[in-house]
Amino acid sequence: MDALRVISRVAWPQIESSAVAKLVRTLAASWQGLLALAAILICLRRSSGALIQPLPPPVLVACGGLLATAALAFRAVFSTSLPGTDRRVTYSVWAAPSVVLALWAASLSLDGSATSGLLGLWGLPLAEEGWSWGRLWREQAGPAPCAPGRPPVVEARAPLGIALIGQADEELDATVTQQIVRRRQSDRSEAVEGWVRADLAVAQRHATAHVAICPPLDGLPECFAEQMAGPPAAIKVAQVLPYGVRFEIKLDKPAQEAASVVVEFSIQTRG
Repeated sequence: MDALRVISRVAWPQIESSAVAKLVRTLAASWQGLLALAAILICLRRSSGALIQPLPPPVLVACGGLLATAALAFRAVFSTSLPGTDRRVTYSVWAAPSVVLALWAASLSLDGSATSGLLGLWGLPLAEEGWSWGRLWREQAGPAPCAPGRPPVVEARAPLGIALIGQADEELDATVTQQIVRRRQSDRSEAVEGWVRADLAVAQRHATAHVAICPPLDGLPECFAEQMAGPPAAIKVAQVLPYGVRFEIKLDKPAQEAASVVVEFSIQTRG
């Protein structure tokens, strides 16, 4: 069975991969470049003594709000192109608006500027930066890889093509939390296949599900998974061990009512 594509998503507004999306990203990158160039020019003018008159407080507050909005929009546009990239690349893309914000705030913070104006100029971008970076770090944080060279998480949305024992979605018994079959394959390797249910309360978005393997499999297995039922969610194979597997589930949006997500899986030893 081919390994499934590794995907890690940041829950931002999504832009479909198309010529329009490429154009939007190009415009966003160009706009950030122009903002950076303008900030550098202002810094040069200030260092030469040409900029000495403080801006009025409403103008400073407006600049802070516009800069924060521009940074947020840039990250929303580029968040859809970051999945699967190296973390250093992701953080570099995320840092670009931070540098631009810092240049603008520093260049406009002149001696004699009103405190209220400086609070708006610095406070709004800092609030946006804290929220954006905090969200990215939460999304990027994850368990250590299960084995050298293996990605730590796997998200699957395409059919696995595995002959499992699960019934159709509408036939699943809500009182059953797990259904598992362990089989010996033609190459004498073993496979553990089935499904597991994770319950979520109202407003809950994250959940975990565990599958115990007893007796343990012989060697470190591979695990493939996809959602079988429930509200739309991302399924991550967070940890794979000979004696068990842990799945992490993240709904596309917080649950509007109590719900459950059913994860279909196949755990196979390497024959």
